[in-house]
Amino acid sequence: MAWCELLGREVEYLALSRDTTESDLKQRREIIGGSLLWSDQPPVRAAREGRILILDGLEKAERNVLPTLNNLLENREMSLQDGTFLTSPERFDSLQDLAAGSDARLVRVHQDFRVIALGLPVPEFPGFPLDPPLRSRFQARRVGGYTPVPELLAELRERYPGVPEEVLQKLVTFSDAISQMIRAGAEIPGPRPWALPDDALASVCSALHRFPGEHAARLLHRAYPHSLLPQETATACSDALIGVDLRMPSGSAEDGGLPAAAYRLAAIEAAADLPTAQVRFEYAGTGEAVSSRVTRGDGEPSLSVPKRLVDVPTHATLLAEAMQSISQGLSVCLVGPNGEGKSVLARRLAGILGYGLEQTYTLHAYKDMTSRDLLQRRGTDESGDTRWDPSPFLTAALSGGLCILDGLQRLRPDTLAALQSFCADGDLELPNGDRLLRHDRYAALAASLPSAPGGPLSPPGAAGAPPEAIAL
Repeated sequence: MAWCELLGREVEYLALSRDTTESDLKQRREIIGGSLLWSDQPPVRAAREGRILILDGLEKAERNVLPTLNNLLENREMSLQDGTFLTSPERFDSLQDLAAGSDARLVRVHQDFRVIALGLPVPEFPGFPLDPPLRSRFQARRVGGYTPVPELLAELRERYPGVPEEVLQKLVTFSDAISQMIRAGAEIPGPRPWALPDDALASVCSALHRFPGEHAARLLHRAYPHSLLPQETATACSDALIGVDLRMPSGSAEDGGLPAAAYRLAAIEAAADLPTAQVRFEYAGTGEAVSSRVTRGDGEPSLSVPKRLVDVPTHATLLAEAMQSISQGLSVCLVGPNGEGKSVLARRLAGILGYGLEQTYTLHAYKDMTSRDLLQRRGTDESGDTRWDPSPFLTAALSGGLCILDGLQRLRPDTLAALQSFCADGDLELPNGDRLLRHDRYAALAASLPSAPGGPLSPPGAAGAPPEAIAL
């Protein structure tokens, strides 16, 4: 995306999953006004308009689906369901007289059309290996890899000058230990931890900058929950933490319980004319107050405990930690066995932030849920025309509500991956072709482009996510 932005190129984005079909790569049938119409999908739109097509998650799609694009990638040709035929620019120009005929139904592929495919190496990661003919149509480049310790340390030191140097060195050393275990595990049997997310250390340092009294190991566990890994790998990660003197606090989640929170929720007060609230945390050691601003619902934020609910110390700790994450603009994931009160905690957090019942949306996940079901579902109106009905998640995002995804563990990884761009960047590609943009990006785009009917921001087009949209 950064490369496309640097060159000023328009982008069509398609997130692949096991549910991707040939219709998602070519054209989808729509009934509008009682007539059957064909709606172009991202690959076809990109080919016609000369845009960059980004195929995200190659390893997630079934092997018999992606070969549909082989001829388009190699020869810039593809037959479509509506009877038209995408033709390479050279061949189209040589057949210009024939192409101009009313019955030819040839469509010229733009000469600037390019494809960028993103994927994970298989079998190092789970997924489907690439079909050899499809693989031969790309030039592979490996992205990422090991970042030298001095460079990573210098970057964190520059971005977070308030974090102690000793803590930064410990965090970077732990990151280096995880990278070494991953590289060693690819060659010999041994612990294979998850790769440390790119923003994990930045998230920890940002929290330490806001809440200097927090324990670095506890914040690191919040960003990289290594205790959820298999026993051998979790032990290796714990040993790495001990080796850099970043021991988890006694009684932490790694040991089956939570210690008292370093900061407790002291008060929350709604801003007068803004959809935000001021939260005050108090450090348990000295009573020093730390204030932070969070988004809120239309109701009155309150720390009062609902009737018939006992406020136990464990829940108070989890709520304080969740509020810290929300104050950083992050989403929250509550993990625990059945009957531990995760749903109660989610509703309690919604109440603290002022989200009433009408602003709290619950989406119950199930095993066979597809990536489309998370966002939109196909339906028909009274006249029989097809339409896309928003899911509770999308309704919450568009209306500025709070969404609770209940039963997240039931979803397949490729289904859950449909939300990664929203949780990371606030942007989302919808199945109906619309693009959900983060509120500030939408405002900047609206200021630079015409907003008249039929303009780039008119339906179908981009939809703006309100600043108060939160995914829980």
